[in-house]
Amino acid sequence: MEVSTQWLQSVPEGSIFNDYQYLPFPEDGKSYIRVAEIHPGDFEEVVYITLRREKFDSAHKPRYEALSYVWGSPEEHPARIIVEDKQDGPLSGSSFAPGSLPVRTNLLCALRHLRSKDGQRDVWIDAICIDQGDDIAKGPQVAMMGDIYAKAARVIVWLGPAADNSDHAMNIMRYLGSQIMVDWVDYAVLPSQGAPASTIADLDSVLPCDSVDLCALSHLFNRDWFDRLWIRQEIFLADQEAAIVLCGRTTVPWGLFRSAWLVIRRKPYKMLAQQLENRLSLLNGFLYQYPEAYLHTLRQEFAQASCQEPRDRIYAIQGLLPDSLQANIKPDYGKPLMDVHRQAMLAYLDSVRDLDILGQCQLSETWTGPSWVPDWSSNEHHPELPLDLRMASGMIKSPWEVMDTVGVLRVAGKAVATVSELKPLLPLPALANDYKSIATVISTLFREDTRSFSDEYVAGGTILDAYTRTLCDDVFRDNHHVPTGRQFPYYNDVKVEMARLKLSAIQQQPIEDAEFEKLRRRIAYSCSSRLLMRTQEGLIGLAPQPANQGDQVYVLLGSRKLLLLRPLSGSRYFVVGECSLCGFSHGEAILGPLPEDIRPIWVPVNDGRYAEVFENCRTGSRQREDPRLRSLGFDTADYREKLRTELRPYLEIDFEDLQFCLSSQGIYIQDVRLL
Repeated sequence: MEVSTQWLQSVPEGSIFNDYQYLPFPEDGKSYIRVAEIHPGDFEEVVYITLRREKFDSAHKPRYEALSYVWGSPEEHPARIIVEDKQDGPLSGSSFAPGSLPVRTNLLCALRHLRSKDGQRDVWIDAICIDQGDDIAKGPQVAMMGDIYAKAARVIVWLGPAADNSDHAMNIMRYLGSQIMVDWVDYAVLPSQGAPASTIADLDSVLPCDSVDLCALSHLFNRDWFDRLWIRQEIFLADQEAAIVLCGRTTVPWGLFRSAWLVIRRKPYKMLAQQLENRLSLLNGFLYQYPEAYLHTLRQEFAQASCQEPRDRIYAIQGLLPDSLQANIKPDYGKPLMDVHRQAMLAYLDSVRDLDILGQCQLSETWTGPSWVPDWSSNEHHPELPLDLRMASGMIKSPWEVMDTVGVLRVAGKAVATVSELKPLLPLPALANDYKSIATVISTLFREDTRSFSDEYVAGGTILDAYTRTLCDDVFRDNHHVPTGRQFPYYNDVKVEMARLKLSAIQQQPIEDAEFEKLRRRIAYSCSSRLLMRTQEGLIGLAPQPANQGDQVYVLLGSRKLLLLRPLSGSRYFVVGECSLCGFSHGEAILGPLPEDIRPIWVPVNDGRYAEVFENCRTGSRQREDPRLRSLGFDTADYREKLRTELRPYLEIDFEDLQFCLSSQGIYIQDVRLL
């Protein structure tokens, strides 16, 4: 149906129309969407839209674009557009009387930029195509949003109107992106075929941008779109070749935009650009995001993203979750927040069948749910644990039980150490860009430790070794065989710098040169918002902010991560949060130390994922199975078969059998009840 809107030019927005009332979907609405037909008009004219209800399933694939944008803050007097309903196709029928619909300023601006002067444009827009005032009807529509963006002919990223030299910044993004090719599995950067400026692909060469360029880029990356949580699934589920970024009237293909973003993040600058570098550091989780999301890494990957509705911490990434989890998480905006998080937690336990997700928990005075249910509504900075490559329980798990009547998660584990001392490290992620501050903090820690760096460390090696591994989360080029696109420092290089810091602490002379600069990001990623932990047993590690003296470090069967627990009475505990403890990241508490000639290393396997293998330092041979498992005496044939097809499978052993076996070796597993 063609609608002439010329007569609307002189009509104040919404002045002659009643409020628009959404027509309900047929049946339960779970297989229908609305598509907004934006009618042609001049830029300043009132926006006129026809909403078309469409069947949306495997047999019906309507053609539309999808808009990815920021809603913005609620407005006291929002602008209004004119909306009418139409039934098309299998729902053929008459049109209905139009009404006025309030929209926020940013969306109105986007609609005017998207609208053509001479043709209709079909776009899916959440604020218009979903009845936001009906929480019951909204749930099924939100559940389909992943598919809506994935099946769109094109996703349009709207950054906002032109401002702060944004046209120039967008042109820089297009140019830089056109000069390179990025392998998004290993982040390797190569020159584009025939690219004249081949040095742009050289990540050691200086970014060819002056102060005007860097200022424009800083303003561009500070736009609100980059902070919004919902846009993560909107852009990463989109057709990556078809998606575009629109700022004002300037358009850049998303593929070029993201490639340019990587180069700007990785290359050195001609001059100080602290604001831009700090901003890009906070957006790391966005830039390096995998196409699939996981609840057990949700805080690390999405903590810096924002959403107005706390339940959307789960719902906004549902489309990125594995299918087994998506099927068990049903968006319901009438459900209490704690119940939403509990539902997600139970869905994980039922489908994934491990306890890695407990690393998402962090004790908080504001959280009213069980301590074993993560409070994902908080967007406080969470330590970025590189590659999440730990196996504290030796990849062994035993059954656990959710005791619904008392709200308890019953698990099995072993106490490793008790916290005796806690020291603050780096309070803000921004300190990743200030090597002198990092050096000062670490020098102070060393000065307070009266032990010699050459003294033996309880869990093996020296005190210097322990600090080196702890402050870098044991992530080095030596034990993480990552492709060239993701370089980590070599262990011995870091160890030398640690010794220099110790010497400067003894002499009370700060390091004035920039030799420490190459380590700043590694240390800052590991230590930001965490505490240095020393234990009664002489061990050192990293603890979450809520840690207290007397908290206990536990290995829980079925968790790759060490957990800090707060003892209550009997065998009951609160989960304080994830921690690290030098010498106990690779199953040592359960299986004992590794043989002297065997070392665990992480190697890429597929799609940017990594797996642990055990390397014989004498022969260079590698194997997936932990050599220590043989000492348990259990049949591991099925487990070895899983190692052929699964990334990090667990060996599941009956609790009583495992308890009897380990107790004969002096290792005692106990019943642990998490409240």
